[in-house]
Order: sequence, then C-alpha cells, then structure tokens
Amino acid sequence: MTDAFGKNCPLPGRKDRAVLAFLAAHSGHPVARDRLVELVWPGSLEGAGRASLRQSLSTIRKALAHESILTVDRDTIMLNAGPIRTDIARLGIGDLKVSESEVAPIANGEMFLDDLSGISSEYDTWRATEQSRLSAVVAKSLISLAEEAEATQNFARAVSYLSQLSSLDPLNENAVRRLMRSQILVAQPNAAVQRYRRFESFLDKELGIRPEPETQDMFRHAMAQRSGHSGAARTEETPIPADVPEVGTPPTILVRPFRDLSADQSDTYFTDGLTEDVTIELGRFPGLRVMAPETGFAYRDTSVGAQEIAQEIGVRYILTCTVRRTSKRLRVSAQLLDANNNHLVWAERFDRELSELFDLQDDITASVVGAVAPQIEITEGLRASRAEITSMSLYDRALRAHHDLNIGKRNSGPEHVARAISAAEDILQEQPDMPQALLVLAWGHFYSFLCRWPPDPDLAKEQALDAAERLLGLEPNNVHALTVRGELRASLGQYEAALRDHRKALDINPNFTWTLFFMSICEALVGRPDEARAHAKRGLMLSPKSRDTGIAGAYLAMALASFSEDKLKDAIHWGELAIETQPKVPYRRLLVAACYGLLDRHDEAREHLEALNAFAPKFVSDFRAGCIDIFLDPKLDDLLREGLARL
Repeated sequence: MTDAFGKNCPLPGRKDRAVLAFLAAHSGHPVARDRLVELVWPGSLEGAGRASLRQSLSTIRKALAHESILTVDRDTIMLNAGPIRTDIARLGIGDLKVSESEVAPIANGEMFLDDLSGISSEYDTWRATEQSRLSAVVAKSLISLAEEAEATQNFARAVSYLSQLSSLDPLNENAVRRLMRSQILVAQPNAAVQRYRRFESFLDKELGIRPEPETQDMFRHAMAQRSGHSGAARTEETPIPADVPEVGTPPTILVRPFRDLSADQSDTYFTDGLTEDVTIELGRFPGLRVMAPETGFAYRDTSVGAQEIAQEIGVRYILTCTVRRTSKRLRVSAQLLDANNNHLVWAERFDRELSELFDLQDDITASVVGAVAPQIEITEGLRASRAEITSMSLYDRALRAHHDLNIGKRNSGPEHVARAISAAEDILQEQPDMPQALLVLAWGHFYSFLCRWPPDPDLAKEQALDAAERLLGLEPNNVHALTVRGELRASLGQYEAALRDHRKALDINPNFTWTLFFMSICEALVGRPDEARAHAKRGLMLSPKSRDTGIAGAYLAMALASFSEDKLKDAIHWGELAIETQPKVPYRRLLVAACYGLLDRHDEAREHLEALNAFAPKFVSDFRAGCIDIFLDPKLDDLLREGLARL
C-alpha cells in the first residue's frame, strides 16, 4: 500500500490489512459489515466483532489519510474506487489484455495476499478462490504476451513472460519447453540447462515421472550449445535482442535486501543473512560485477525505483526477493529486473525445506548467472566447501550472533561484539564445526584485538587466528576466513603471507569488497601505494551507496598511501573520511593526529588523540613504546611517533 507519491503507508495490524484487502478486492461495491466480521473475527461475542471492525476502520482511515476513501453506513462499508488503484481491479476487466507491469505482481511468484494466511478458515477460502481466478487471468495474459514477443523475434521478452508463467504454473511443460528454446536463442544455454534440471526434479518429486521426450531433446540441445558442439544457436533471422548483454561486457548486479513476508516479521537478521550469502555467491563469478551487500541495504527503506537506482550507481540488473519462513520450510520468490528499461528478465519461486537453504542459494545464483551472463560457464557443484546445516536452531543462533557482530562493528561497540563472541562460543560447545559460529568468532576477536578492548589484546589476536584456521580447515575457500587471517598475519608483520591470503580470496570471489579493502591497507603498509589505491578504488566502486564500515578501510588505505609518499594533507583528508565513516578505530585516529602534529596544528591533533584515548586508552602508549608496528618501513613508524612527540 502506497500513497499518491509512492511512499509506503504503514498498516502493521494483520486484521486491519485483511479488512482493507477485502474491501480493495471489492472496491466500488458495498460490503456487509456482518460479512467482514464473519471473515476476520469469526466466533466473536455479539457486538465485540462490530466494535473491532469500527476500530480497524479508524486505523485504516488514519493510514490512508484520505477523507473520502470510505463510504460507511449502519450495515455496509465501501472502499471508493475513485481515489485508489488496485492491481486486481485491472486484472479483473473481462478479457482485456493487460501489460507486463500489471501481471508481474502475481506472476513473479508472490501469491495473492500471501502474508494474510491464517486470519480465519473463511478468509483463507476466499483468498484461495480469488488467487485461482487471478492466476488464470495472469496465465492467459502471459501466454498472449509471450506469443507476441516470439512473433517479433524478441526472445528476451519471451524469456521474461515464459519464466513468469513457469513460476506461476510449475507443471506447465509446454511453457518450460518454450522458455528453454527462447533462452537458447538469446545465448543463455546455461539458464536453459538449469531450468530443465529444476523442472525434472520437480516432476520427479511431485508426480514421479520424467519430462516429455520433446523437453529432453531441448535439454540435449541446450547442453550442446553450452559445450559449443553445435554451432551458433542464433541465425540471421533470429538476432540477439538489444537488451541482451554483449559477450565480454561484465553485467553489473545489485541485490536488494530480501523482504520478509513471514507471520513473525522480526526475522530481519535471517533475511539479511540470506541477502548477504546470495550476494557473495554471485560475486564468485569473475564475469559479473556485483555490488557489495551494504550498497543494497542502503535501499532497504526507500521507494526508489529500479531506473533511479541505475542512474544513481550505474547498475544494470537488480535482484529482488521475498521470503516466507515457517518452522520447517522456506518460500523465496525472486525476480531479476533490467534496470535500464524496468524489464523483468527472470522470475522464479523456490520452495525448500529449511535444511536445504544452501541448495536454495545455489539455485538463485545459478539462475541469475545463467540469465544475465551467457559467457559464464556455471560449474557443477557450486557449494564446493560449504558445510551442511545439521541444526537449524544452531544456524539461527549463529545468524543472530552475526547480526550482533555487525551492530558492534558499525558502532564500535564492545558490548555487542562480546555478546556475539559469547553466543558463538556457546554454539561451538554444541557443534564444534559450525562454520557460521567460527566466522563470528574470528571477526569478533579480530575487532576486539584491533580496538585493544580486552585486557590481553594479543590473546584476542591468537583466538581470532585460531578460529580462522579452524574455519579454513573446514572450508578452504571461505573468503571471510582468508581475509581475516590475512589481516591478522599483517598485524604480525607477515605481510607477504597476508597478501597471499588476500589474493587467494580475490581469486575465489573478485567482488568481495572486504578483501579489497584489507588488501589495499596491506599494500599501503608494505610500500605499494599505487596497488593500494587501485584496489581501494575498485572496492569503493562496488560500494557506492554503502553505509557499512568496510569502506573506511578503503579511505584508510588511501590515507596510508598518501602518508608513505609524504603527502600529509592528502593523508589527513582520507583519514578524516575514514573516521567519519567509522569514528572508533584506532589506526586512523593515530595517523591523522600524527599528521596534524607534523604540520604543527596541535589543537586538531589533540582533538583526535582525546577521541582515540576515550575508546582505546592503551593504544597510543603501546604504539609509543614500540609494542605496535604499523608500516613495514620502520622509518614511517618513527615519523608517526615524531608527530605525536610534538604535541
């Protein structure tokens, strides 16, 4: 529900939403009060249901902020059709053919009023009946739109419509076969192969049968195209449509935060974790340029459209997903938009057991890659090193701990970080090989060491290194573990070993911004300022709207590189940008204070030192005493100490 300007109108009560939804589905027609009471408050005491309805109508009026939105009398209520627009009103106009934008809300896999199940058995019956009717209308429209696209050889459009139709009606084998054909014709044989395998698995699971021979033939054709054994899939009569990316042009993708449609919408930590995991999985493909997860999170609470996002950050494709979680199952509805023209490229609905979470992530990743990057070969066994989930309860606790850790990192709060570490340690008591808990432990102890919070910072460093080593023993290709181990090795003065870890992480995932940030810092520390700037700039390019503290690492790398070249004013500029992003990390405060000291700007230097001593009281004294080394070149550390000595 949005107002005339596209801003979301909050209506948190489920029964308030149920009342409004029913009225909207019958807009322009009076609805009996008693009918609404029976639907939403069945079995209520006489008079109590009507009182609840009156309160609900009052809440709806306030949310909509429109005087003439409702017509109410003693026995009926009507939502006036004039001031509002609904998708289902348009869909319900006889046999009128509707546009792509009008079928998408239902065709992309979101069920009609999916977040309002369980209001009552009567309400569920009405909802299911309406869903069936609307699905039939949408399916008919999609078939018509696909036929038009095929007739004009616009197979990219046909892929979009047939993908939606297959999501809406998973058993429609003719739609699947036509979809695979169109995918092959736009040089997406990987996507056709993935589509066939999901359909084959679905048929076997639901009906215990195999796909028809014609569908199997289409699969073999897709496999041949993927292997390059049968020449070009296109002819001069079937050119690549304009909106298919050219081979060699890296598609740029943003993953928006997954939206939670569960009955308990307090599971943001779960959907955020899923968003981050899918983003990282997509980033493993060198032929994609994937924006950092934090850039997507910057658009969480905005109504900014795809085309506006494309203009702001230069991204081409936007992946959006909704998630519904029950105690044992997940439903994820995903759609991929070409942001340049707001064209729906691909849509799919995935239903999985919670224990199949990683399979779900791999399915989404493979589908997106196959849809937008035809030059990329999707390898079998995407999940080469990820450990299986053995306990969803422990996994859920690990995600909560990770959420606490992120809060602590953003706010440099020792309390949140300590709580995350404690939770991870408790989880590892029950399952010593839980990768997600080891990851929290590694990052948590690392940040504690970095900020010198514990009485013995070196012990925290050893604990972080131990957790990273244990995680790499389980998952040798875990980019998080390689990155944190690399930074810990740098803190021990093992710079070349640190850079080897960072390079390996980037080989696995060229789009992992945390590696880019930490690698650029390491390069600046060992006297490679040009390489440091190149990696820092690439990380910033992938994080143009990031609110995360990670980009401060890029700013710090630029500051360190400038200081190593005796460009003190530039070092102050970049250092203060890093401080503005994340105020409570000691290295950047010390660097800026020393630069101000060397320039004899004592007041500004002391301001930074006071701030540093407030959150890391031991750091400056440890550095002065030589307990902490920063640069590989000791002359640069001595220069920092000289700047501090002038104060």
